[in-house]
Amino acid sequence: MRTKDTGKSVLRFLLPVMLLFCCAVITFLWLRLTVSQRRDYKRIASETYDTVFLSMYPIDTYDEADYLYFRAMTILKAEQILPDFSSLKKYMKRITQSGNQVSTVYLGLRPDKITADELSSLAAAYPSIAFEVIVSYPSMEYWTGLSEGKYQKTLAAYCDFLTSACAVTGTRIYFYSDAEWLTANPSLYINDWNLTADASKYIMTHSDYLGGYQVTPENAARLSSSFHELVSTWRSAPPHLSGSE
Repeated sequence: MRTKDTGKSVLRFLLPVMLLFCCAVITFLWLRLTVSQRRDYKRIASETYDTVFLSMYPIDTYDEADYLYFRAMTILKAEQILPDFSSLKKYMKRITQSGNQVSTVYLGLRPDKITADELSSLAAAYPSIAFEVIVSYPSMEYWTGLSEGKYQKTLAAYCDFLTSACAVTGTRIYFYSDAEWLTANPSLYINDWNLTADASKYIMTHSDYLGGYQVTPENAARLSSSFHELVSTWRSAPPHLSGSE
């Protein structure tokens, strides 16, 4: 009897301790999130939407209302700039658990932070979702400011991504970094990664909506080559930019 009573006493002690421990772990994990992540997760769980925009570069100048006007999409645009593929997967898991029937996900991807194989695994995990990928378009000042080693590594990542990602099933890839009118025009940038509102609207309307700037298996090598040539030219001897398109 004493053994049984002792067991019950231990159990009564352990249960609240375990409960407190679990609460502490959950609280710790939640507090580890950035403020923008917490806001994103709350919106993901509480709002109604059929489209999502997740990005590895700033997209704050993209207007959610434009997607409703031009595409009749109710979009949720994440505030957090995703640092890696792991973070992207966590967001996608929460989105699919939200109860919303999401048909399209726009992805702003940096090829120096994600590979075509990782994109392929994401698309394979969510075959009912169409992924519209807008490859990052840093300013020419960014490219010319890189050290030679960093430049070669980053350039190779972009070119490899272009020629590989265009074949990923369930995705469409859009590329603007070979467009001199954009990347070499400081008036279209707030900083090296963030476009003005007007430039963001141009990118939005000239991706899947108007069908421009799409990368395909047929044009990927040409786009990669023209991009490589453009950036190399600017690094060696920046030409004069006569105007924007």
